[in-house]
Amino acid sequence: MVSRLFAMMCLCTMWSVTSLVSQVLDRSGLLDKSLESRAIQSMIDRDQRTIEALKGFPMEGPIDPSAYIVGPSDIFQIAVSGPTILSFSVPVTPEGRLIVPTVGDADVQNRRLTDVKQQVHEMIRKKYPVGDITVALLKPRSFIVTLRGAVLKQGQYIAGPIDRVEKVLIDGASSVSPTPTAAMPVIPPEASDPLAPIEAVNLPKVNYAATIYERASTRNITLIRRTRDTLHVDIPKFYATGEDRYNPFLLDGDVILVPERNLAREFVAIYGAVNAPGRYEFVEGDDLLDIVQLAQGLTKSADSGRVIISRLDKDAEGVEEIAVSLKEAPGMKAPYTGLQRGDRILVKSVADERKNYTVFVAGEVKVPGIYPISRSSTRLSKILADAGGVTDNALLNGSVLMRKDDRMKDLFDPQLELLRHLRSQQITSADSAYFSLDIKLARHPVIVDFVKLIEGQDTTQDIFLRHEDVVYIAANHRTVLVQGQVANPGYVPHVPGAGFAYYIQRAGGFSELAIADDARIIKKGTLEWIEPEKTSIEVGDQIWVPKKPIRDFSHYISVFRDVISATAALATAVILAIQVSRQ
Repeated sequence: MVSRLFAMMCLCTMWSVTSLVSQVLDRSGLLDKSLESRAIQSMIDRDQRTIEALKGFPMEGPIDPSAYIVGPSDIFQIAVSGPTILSFSVPVTPEGRLIVPTVGDADVQNRRLTDVKQQVHEMIRKKYPVGDITVALLKPRSFIVTLRGAVLKQGQYIAGPIDRVEKVLIDGASSVSPTPTAAMPVIPPEASDPLAPIEAVNLPKVNYAATIYERASTRNITLIRRTRDTLHVDIPKFYATGEDRYNPFLLDGDVILVPERNLAREFVAIYGAVNAPGRYEFVEGDDLLDIVQLAQGLTKSADSGRVIISRLDKDAEGVEEIAVSLKEAPGMKAPYTGLQRGDRILVKSVADERKNYTVFVAGEVKVPGIYPISRSSTRLSKILADAGGVTDNALLNGSVLMRKDDRMKDLFDPQLELLRHLRSQQITSADSAYFSLDIKLARHPVIVDFVKLIEGQDTTQDIFLRHEDVVYIAANHRTVLVQGQVANPGYVPHVPGAGFAYYIQRAGGFSELAIADDARIIKKGTLEWIEPEKTSIEVGDQIWVPKKPIRDFSHYISVFRDVISATAALATAVILAIQVSRQ
């Protein structure tokens, strides 16, 4: 004890004397500034090399010293500050030993980083009893692992202790993707011993990331340690639970066995009020909560007390429905309902019809815009009142209420809908084109007489609105639109009581190609086509005058040929009849 105390006093005295001499030399100008600069530059260079050595190691987060296993090629940074200044980087030797200069060596193979740091710290303290000691892992090592099974390329790959099993599947075998798009060839294992050496198989370049999930299991992977310990790897469950044991960190010499997946048979499906519904690979021992976790948990609308497990018999003819409640498992921690291969799970939702039901009001209202409504109990008059009522310039008989089509246009192609409706009908090509366009537009008018509703207070016209209805109150421009084969088509001011001839005259009369007898009045509100003598012309109506078809000479030749053919056929029939009557 006395000798140790004496040694410490000597060291402190030497440190003080050295510091004092340095100050004296510095003040007298005898200290070589270049030596000091070189020393500082050397420290900067060393720190820069340390920074460069740490680059290129993307990590999930700081290494857990209590979990990290030290092995050959790990590089440590060791520093001692105080009367004696030491700083150096040392690797773990291939024999698993860490050699500390001026101190000694330690056996660190397969020991946890926490224990190694403590061991080295104690070794240095025995040699240097004064000063601060730092022992840190500077750079993790790299080693070889073996990948085998239903992967595109079997063989050996470089990994590290900061890498999980999944990384070898992604970077080494290029074999992980959440959305499979095509089948993939499988290379069966070439030896019965999973630890037997194999040669890497090189295949043509393909889109590995888009194909592997079609054939390779991600929930039944086996990890074999050099110690022959066997671990079960379940990557989807790792992401569902965050537990390291389902996707462990790799160690030197690990062998990863990836079996083939048969999702057509080895599956469990979950639907309804979960965040990621669909089919999942089945693992023996799965329980209901496992699958709920794989489906990223329940939605806010889920009824945890109403879960149905549908189970087929071996012939797939009989179905057993098992009603369970997730509320029976407090905290959803312990498994309580075992599953079988092929089970289908339905998580029901709590009925809640609250949605953003709205209608759009436009045109001649005082405050046009979007208005909220109930699901099915808000009347048209209420929304018109909310919009401030109609303006003085409103044309009620030209107003319209349009409603979204109930047909499932998002599920069926419009052409398929056309076939379904017209497969047994005989209609013209024009009718077929109109019907197809009508299906694509997916909106239709609702029969409402706005004149009776607003001016006559007729409650039978006060219909209930539905989500995404469009209410359009037309503007009264006090005109009639004349179109088609007239000299000057366009708007003509409306004159109460004026007839069809008046508006044709105001539009300059019929043109040379007009078919006057086929002219029609198109009513503003209903868009009905009516003969002029059968209706009066109101504000907003349209007059349409069609055009004579223009035919070239070949048309008349064709007609003449048809007439001659018909005449000849008739004459032949008459002659045959006369001959038959004479017999």
